[in-house]
Amino acid sequence: MSEKGVPPIRFAIAHCFTTGRNTHRDALLQVVCKIYYINREPLTIDWIVNPERKITRRVYTRTGISTQDAQQKPKLNEIYQEIQQYFTDLDVVFICELGGEEKEWFETVIFKGMSSPVLVDLGLAKE
Repeated sequence: MSEKGVPPIRFAIAHCFTTGRNTHRDALLQVVCKIYYINREPLTIDWIVNPERKITRRVYTRTGISTQDAQQKPKLNEIYQEIQQYFTDLDVVFICELGGEEKEWFETVIFKGMSSPVLVDLGLAKE
């Protein structure tokens, strides 16, 4: 607790890469998260997910993840609980919004079925 009796805010900065913008048609490819704890070093976690589809040149250029690389990684349903576990006790997640759809990916895919922390868009959209 802080000096005034208010618990410190537990937060993370997170970003996700996907195979496209549509949460119903496309798939999650990568989730990167840096979690900040009081009195501990920040924890950086990087999950690469097998999207079970071919990685386009555009996505490869942005992520450096090839179809072959992704095929060697676990599918989302295999690591879904692990990913959610890291977000469970957080109060706020700051997302590096790059195209307008990232908040939707966190709300409807990553936090699906769980009590979501507050999402704050850092407003890093490309002009």
